[in-house]
Amino acid sequence: MSKPLCLVGMMGSGKTHLALQLGKRLHWPVIDTDAWIEHQTGSTIANFVLNHGWDKFRELEALFCEEFVYKQPCIISTGGGFPMQETIFQWLVGSCHTIYLRVRPELALERVLKDEQQTPGKRPLLKNKTETELSQFFQKLYLERKETYEQFPFSVDANRSLDEVFRDLIEIAAIAQIK
Repeated sequence: MSKPLCLVGMMGSGKTHLALQLGKRLHWPVIDTDAWIEHQTGSTIANFVLNHGWDKFRELEALFCEEFVYKQPCIISTGGGFPMQETIFQWLVGSCHTIYLRVRPELALERVLKDEQQTPGKRPLLKNKTETELSQFFQKLYLERKETYEQFPFSVDANRSLDEVFRDLIEIAAIAQIK
């Protein structure tokens, strides 16, 4: 049986949207790590982080890796910081066909701000920041995470339309299923 496909990248790279589209197209289940954590805790990510902090949240991400068992092909959509812990990074390398969705920090921020207008308060990392602070924050986050993201075997330019990115993901899914 093939390993799951896992999408990683900055918030705003399109991981959740593309995972759902890919799941529909391939008829594969989609597991979103943030949704899994919300289900486990009975809380939104924003509330959980507010009440318990980022360290506890990262512990739950690691727990996902420990408990995850797949019996059929599937797609995993992750939070932006998911691969930053060494144990999670190793799990992604060994247990998944991991695809890095590359996106410029400016475009990621633009997408996230648009999403935040539709679902305010969804992303705790954005809380209480001006647009200038957010721009600096995204640039810093990108630089901190880029080296880790770039170590994954597959990479797709997510600066293009999500339809174009989707076509590349379909090709990678076909290649990954052969391996």
